[in-house]
Amino acid sequence: MRTFVDCYPCFLRQALEICNFLGADEVKKKDVLNKTMDIMQNLDLHLSPPEIALQIQSMIKQTFDINDPYAKVKAQSTRRALKLYPQLKNMVEQSEDKLEAAIKISIAGNIIDFGPSSHFDIEATVDEVFTQELPVFDIGLFRIALSKAKKILYLADNAGETVFDRVLIETLPKHVLYAVKSGPVINDATRTDAEAAGINQVAKIIETGSDAAGTILSRCSKRFLEIYTKADLVIAKGQANLETLSDEGPRVFFLLKVKCLVISEHFNLPYKGTILKRG
Repeated sequence: MRTFVDCYPCFLRQALEICNFLGADEVKKKDVLNKTMDIMQNLDLHLSPPEIALQIQSMIKQTFDINDPYAKVKAQSTRRALKLYPQLKNMVEQSEDKLEAAIKISIAGNIIDFGPSSHFDIEATVDEVFTQELPVFDIGLFRIALSKAKKILYLADNAGETVFDRVLIETLPKHVLYAVKSGPVINDATRTDAEAAGINQVAKIIETGSDAAGTILSRCSKRFLEIYTKADLVIAKGQANLETLSDEGPRVFFLLKVKCLVISEHFNLPYKGTILKRG
């Protein structure tokens, strides 16, 4: 997916929210926003939004001399999600269709995202995915792909959401490789975040070799690309993975909450919808 002019306000909002989160004064905020606009003035609209966001995130890290601005909030999100873990597991066990329930729970976890918004209600979203009709839910195709797959690659999104991913991984009947970012970006999960959620107990954790949101294949390591290429089934969580892998074909299944109007319109997906979509 390429970047649209309608993405510009979101880039600025994200930059300002990080400034506010870090307690920046007006002078610092103005400096960061000016630098963000400088990046936007010269950007190539053929690049995906995560590729542009990476430039802005890198600038902010340099400006504040901080490597992981969301480190504390990521840990808090994981602790909060772990408190829900027994309830989530019970919801799966009580369901007639355990795979469907686990997929819905995993998608509900995608609401934990400080990119589109820092305001979300985890518990309400869990209830929502079980009570509302799901407009795009390719579970039949997913079952077929799962039954045939020998190598499953799971592309992580956010810290805290990792706990919801764990519930799905524990429901899958096959071994899973769980790919996380090699460096911090917004509240995306790194190895430390995945281990805090207990992912290492249910899957092998690997790294993409990249510190960008989504999976920008040109920025990933050679080792990761080898694993990615050989995977029969790729489970891709979140909007940024949809933005960066939308042309990767039917072996990729996207699990996400649609939190962006541009994505909604570009992919013809309902805004705020709960989505399981084959590529």
